[in-house]
Amino acid sequence: MTREQMIHPDGAPDALFFYQLLLPIHDTLHEGTFVGDPRMPYCPYVLECTEVYAITELRTRGSGRGHRFKEMSPQEMLKWDGVVVMDLVLGGSRGAIRRRFDRHQNNNTSFCRHIADAMTPSRWLEIKRAIKLNNNLTTTRHGDPNHDPAQKYDYIFQCVVHNTNALLVTKHACLDLCGDETTWMNASWAEKGSGIMRRGIEKPGGAKGGQLALVIDVDQI
Repeated sequence: MTREQMIHPDGAPDALFFYQLLLPIHDTLHEGTFVGDPRMPYCPYVLECTEVYAITELRTRGSGRGHRFKEMSPQEMLKWDGVVVMDLVLGGSRGAIRRRFDRHQNNNTSFCRHIADAMTPSRWLEIKRAIKLNNNLTTTRHGDPNHDPAQKYDYIFQCVVHNTNALLVTKHACLDLCGDETTWMNASWAEKGSGIMRRGIEKPGGAKGGQLALVIDVDQI
């Protein structure tokens, strides 16, 4: 990893470079960037789960029922994620994300050209309806042996944690470090009594859902 790999020619950080490190767009298990790539794949796995859901649950692939679901590609999924990130960067639309696509109203201050150029609003909503982080064919049900109540949404966290530990190891480090942490709230999608949430209210309006920690050399601040 070099400085030139992590920045654009204008000096701005290359966000896609870091996205690809932590949430690989390609299949690292079979066509990794290098021999022995230790990262977990992200986009290919999510696309597989999404296709399974579209076929078995939505029945919109090849069944003749409803609107046909067009197969997704890793590139399209990257754009879909980008719409979500850009919406949050702009302050969040609070459920009115369709306004980010609307080019026709001159007084629409929520419009974002980058979002509108990425894909159509109908395609974004179509993907939102089908996207899955777990394979419904192998999902356990409440009461089954070894049931995991977090299985529907924890894959992205597994990827980030595993791939961070697998790759981001420094060769030269300062003896003095600076660290900080942040937590996010989560009401949890699991059923009552699942045991995911064991603590009380940590912040106003919600319970602790997770925590991120960042440690860097003091001479890099």
